[in-house]
Amino acid sequence: MLNDRTTLPEDEGADPDAPRAGLRLTLLWHPDPARIGETLLLPPSTRGVAIGRNSPPFPGGTPGDAHLSRSPLELRLDRGHLGLWPSTPTVSFTVDGAPGSPGQRIGPEALVRGVRIGLARRLLVWVELSDEPALPLDEHGLVGASVAMGALRRAIARLAPLRDPVLLLGETGSGKEMAARALHALGPRARGPLVSVNVAAIPPETAASQLFGHVAGAFTGAVRSHGGYFGGAEGGTLFLDEMGELPDPLQPLLLRALDVAEIQPVGGRARRVDVRLVAATDADLDAAVAARRFRPALLHRLAVHLLRIPPLRERPVDIAVQAARFADRPLSFALMDALVAHPWPGNTRELRACIARLAVSDEATVRSTLTTTLTTVQPAPRAAPGTVEVAPTPDVVLATLAANAYAVDLTASVLGISKTTLYAHMAAAGIPRGQDLDEAALRAALAIQGSDLAAVSAALRVSPRALRLRMRALGI
Repeated sequence: MLNDRTTLPEDEGADPDAPRAGLRLTLLWHPDPARIGETLLLPPSTRGVAIGRNSPPFPGGTPGDAHLSRSPLELRLDRGHLGLWPSTPTVSFTVDGAPGSPGQRIGPEALVRGVRIGLARRLLVWVELSDEPALPLDEHGLVGASVAMGALRRAIARLAPLRDPVLLLGETGSGKEMAARALHALGPRARGPLVSVNVAAIPPETAASQLFGHVAGAFTGAVRSHGGYFGGAEGGTLFLDEMGELPDPLQPLLLRALDVAEIQPVGGRARRVDVRLVAATDADLDAAVAARRFRPALLHRLAVHLLRIPPLRERPVDIAVQAARFADRPLSFALMDALVAHPWPGNTRELRACIARLAVSDEATVRSTLTTTLTTVQPAPRAAPGTVEVAPTPDVVLATLAANAYAVDLTASVLGISKTTLYAHMAAAGIPRGQDLDEAALRAALAIQGSDLAAVSAALRVSPRALRLRMRALGI
């Protein structure tokens, strides 16, 4: 039901080889934090671009960092094969966690998803194939400069003038309330009230009164009449979050409010209301309908217009922009690179909490928490029946291991392989398990890196947690 009717970004499904699409470059990290999120859209006719000290000319100027080579990384776009090649053999870059090598072709799927390119730890750029121009970094509270953010803002602008309900679908912390606020601010009800309610926080026994109001004397303690959330949103917008938690007795009452714009206060007569409803959920309402926990008629009425809020992991550009916005000081290249690579199951809420930890922790500690505090990771989808499952190549396995700070459980989950298979790849590449880490090598790395355990773990190719356990076991 919902999947068949979801309002999709207007660019989704576009042919990546369409002439209108060109290379879009966005600064994920720059020595000047004010330039993070700066975007350059090259014309579709562009066949390549050089990235270095003196090029390309972003709106704020060239990258211009003295630590970058005058011999730039040259990216060449071959329209016949939709490939991207670096021509400078000393520069490496990252594609979805896998290392690219000079002359390696990157397919159209990777170009549409985007390629993260780091130069000399002084410049981090996101390169993708798109026709999305530069965006304001903050518009109606929606912070970001990604292609997905542009599509979301356009969808909100189309839906805002309407009176129909909107159902927002998205993971926890992805920004559903900010999207609801933008729908209200851009519509004809902007001068009216916006009332935001977390349905899951309403006790079932008082839910009817809180939503629809009550008259004086309707129940013990009702010493005066109350208009409820619907009454408070009269002439404006009512945002109901966690809609999947709406108690069953309230569902027919809400359906009536949507069908005939009429509510029934507890102990009183039905009355008309002028309220636009925006609802949100991170639950699978189709499954709730199938399990008879949610009424299909209410779902149909709520989902007149559906809008999916993409998770933060699908918007690497927005990770960088939001992190720079939340931080009270410039972030290092290493930390930003780690932030952009992190999957962020808690989305913006988790990112904000991570940046807040910088107030009491150093960057190395925060970087280590990106892997050690991650408790749930969605495994890679298994092949559907009748298809051939292609195992990741050793290069991809080892690059993903490095991208996830050598955390074995996390890497195995991301790749969708067993830990036994991962250990076999590690053994073939000479990467030790934490428990087998050589004491002499560990002490030598500590002598070189000092107290920077993140640097020690990277040098020894073990996770920070495994490093600490091995040090404890050795009494170091």
